Amino acid sequence: MRVSRLAILLLVVAPTGAFAPTVHHPPRPPRRLALLIGISDYKNFQPDGPPGQSDLNGPANDVPRVKTSLRRYGFDGDIFYSGHGSFTKDLNGDEALVTPGDTLDEALVPWDAMDIHDPAQLVIDDQIGDWLKALGTTNVTLIIDACFSGTATRGAEIAPVARPRGARGNTPSSSATAVDLLDNPAYTLITASSAIQVAMELPLGQDKKVFGVLTYYLTEALDAAGPNARYDEVMRDVVANVRDERVTQRPQLEGDRGARLFRMRGEVAHRAFALVTPLATGRVVLDVGVVNGVRRSALYDVFPPGETAFSGPPLGQVTVDSLEETRALASVSEGVRPFPAGARAVLARVPRGARTRDHLTVYLAPSAAAARPLLESMSFAQLTDSAHADAVVTARRGVLEVLVDGYPLPPLAVDSQHPAAWIAVARHGADSVLGYARSRAALCGPLTRAFGIASLGAIENPEAPFDLVADLRVVPSGTPAEARQEGAADTMYIGKSYDIFARVLAPETSLLYLSVAVEGYSADPWMVYPPQQGANRPIQLNTWVRILRSATPSEPAGVEVLKLVIDSDQFDFGSLLGALPRDCGLARGFNQAAPQPVTGWRALDHKLIILRRSP
Repeated sequence: MRVSRLAILLLVVAPTGAFAPTVHHPPRPPRRLALLIGISDYKNFQPDGPPGQSDLNGPANDVPRVKTSLRRYGFDGDIFYSGHGSFTKDLNGDEALVTPGDTLDEALVPWDAMDIHDPAQLVIDDQIGDWLKALGTTNVTLIIDACFSGTATRGAEIAPVARPRGARGNTPSSSATAVDLLDNPAYTLITASSAIQVAMELPLGQDKKVFGVLTYYLTEALDAAGPNARYDEVMRDVVANVRDERVTQRPQLEGDRGARLFRMRGEVAHRAFALVTPLATGRVVLDVGVVNGVRRSALYDVFPPGETAFSGPPLGQVTVDSLEETRALASVSEGVRPFPAGARAVLARVPRGARTRDHLTVYLAPSAAAARPLLESMSFAQLTDSAHADAVVTARRGVLEVLVDGYPLPPLAVDSQHPAAWIAVARHGADSVLGYARSRAALCGPLTRAFGIASLGAIENPEAPFDLVADLRVVPSGTPAEARQEGAADTMYIGKSYDIFARVLAPETSLLYLSVAVEGYSADPWMVYPPQQGANRPIQLNTWVRILRSATPSEPAGVEVLKLVIDSDQFDFGSLLGALPRDCGLARGFNQAAPQPVTGWRALDHKLIILRRSP
């Protein structure tokens, strides 16, 4: 790995006439400009040269990754520097005015430099400061991914760390240029490390491509950030991820920490996206590739040019079948008309193998005909006369019931999300009917559960390219999975505690992940495994693994179905659950900011029986 590196990202929001003579024109909307420059192969350096004087691996990957992340925020011109950083003698004495005894200026190393300490061959920080002042804009974000880059931390107490050969030997500086720039409240500085720390480039991501550590995790955070995210929110994620890499560098943030990213005033695209170029062959090119983390067989939804919400039905879907460093070739789903130039593609929220749904088919029994206006008011409910509808709404003694596959979806326990006003009970002697009141809010809950059941149940994926068997067992808490007899039904009793085990039989050389979700017969659809607080880990093969401890079922009694997915990529059901209908006012699923693609995997359903009384 290379440790002497520098990447500088200059983001400018400026009027288009900022560099022109004064001419009276109608005001134009501001343009967002970014400059991206990457130097991996230096003219006078060798691949195995000494620190600070060798070729680099990361810049060629940093640049396209940053470009894609910034596009979401409306940057149309691109300026970025990724290469070596150095230091040289301070000729004007400005550094000592900030840090007594500091005699060095920080600098960038151009492609044709021979002596990394000769100021005549470098771009020193004083010159960068002059250029920034000359821009004539009030909005600049400066990002430096470099060794000893934290020169505006203003006295932050950071313990000294070991420096590589060639590191600066005098007292670390708070750069006069950086301090002067940050006197402007509209300027923001993000650096990879403090003034005495080494900034690293490492093999990162599933493909282990080399990136600057700051650049990799900053772009990851920018892609996942909400439309109104602030600098401090994004940097908290960046710092945590960099720390997890067990490197000594600690990214720094200076300026208005609470400002909205890039001080955006208009709309920000809700998700990072790729641009689509149709080919004459019927396939398409996406302008993202391996360096962006794209996986072969990943599924993308394609939306019209200019789309920012990515929430409605897509124009169609494409599947990646060939990858290059910075682009991907994809096949178009059958029946889709050619996409317009400039269409935008985002990673599909519904995994491959599941049907992309924008509605739930509902059969309304004659006994419940009075509920028709309620169902017609729900955007996701589509009435049908088909006996194969996803859900059936019927009525007994004036109480509405919702059935899926012949099983009723009874009301859930009363809480703030499931008010008592939604529940209806009809009693006739010893016979009673528990169901739903005749209101839109009451029906929306069980129909959303039906939507989840239909979506999860539709996941039928291709066979794995090797022998693979999966099973699940539910046993009383503290009991080993092996204690349950082979083939016995999984029965749970309300009020008792249970552990859930899973076993995946596959070749030991396989790297597989397990995901489990409750479909929604007895609860709102939710993700059982992996747990929310941690990333999914490869499952231990050929043995029983406990995936849930001390599960205690509560009302209602009946059935539940668990959906198991065994996957060769990390995947959870959060993206699918987050795509369930949103107009019911219920909290559903864990809406992933960056949905994971799915490749080779297998799925199965496992039915549980929930009873009220133990034998």
